Amino acid sequence: SIVKSNGKLFVGTYGGGIKVLDISDQLNPVLSSTIPFPQDVTDLEVYQNYVYALSQRRGQINLSENVIRTIDASSNSYSFTEVSFYGSNNKLKIAGNKLFTSGPMVTIAELSLANPSAPEFLGEIDTGLYSSDMAVRGNMLYIPHPFEIKGYDLNSIINHPFGGSGLAFQNSQELFRESIGSLDQEIAGNYIYVLNEPDTVLVSDLSHLDKVLWTLKDYGVSLSIVGNRMVTAGGAAGLAIYDIGSDGWPNFVGNIDT
Repeated sequence: SIVKSNGKLFVGTYGGGIKVLDISDQLNPVLSSTIPFPQDVTDLEVYQNYVYALSQRRGQINLSENVIRTIDASSNSYSFTEVSFYGSNNKLKIAGNKLFTSGPMVTIAELSLANPSAPEFLGEIDTGLYSSDMAVRGNMLYIPHPFEIKGYDLNSIINHPFGGSGLAFQNSQELFRESIGSLDQEIAGNYIYVLNEPDTVLVSDLSHLDKVLWTLKDYGVSLSIVGNRMVTAGGAAGLAIYDIGSDGWPNFVGNIDT
């Protein structure tokens, strides 16, 4: 995962910590430092001047434990604080002043960023189905499940109906059902782009979420949108570049061999 903050790129790695690159000259990024991490970095997010790094470690009685470390990106010392809770989540997403994590579980975790330097764990949200990734637009949180994608209104979080400290969504909106094994997803303009297994990108209009507008053949394993360009990575051809334009349709531009 890669995020940008304070004129730097923070690159999460498996086994190599977080690489910090100076991008004052964007055509010639320079590795300025490495932040050591005891575990693999599975995802990164940025909010204000802080970078949040998600990883896992073994907790008590051999259960997986999520660890979110907070890094002050405006500093050069890169000391961090951490918050931990049980689970095996591997994705981070920020909506408003909340940080959400998802993974191969039926719940996602919710953390408050009221104090950005020290996220506070609020509880878990029961989505009822396994989730792998999230996308955010305004107060809507979109989560792919094994056979569908659902949109949830963040204003409608209620107390868990079965008691305890968990939370649950109310009035969820069902989306198209063609998404079987979502790998990644992004929102741009009025459209949501879902990188799906096997080897497809699904496109739907956010105002008409009951159907897929287009299905595109693609062999990537991750998807990002920068401006009017959609980039998929991980296929045999390296990076695949698409122009999504004003109508949302991804027009293939070319490949970058990595």
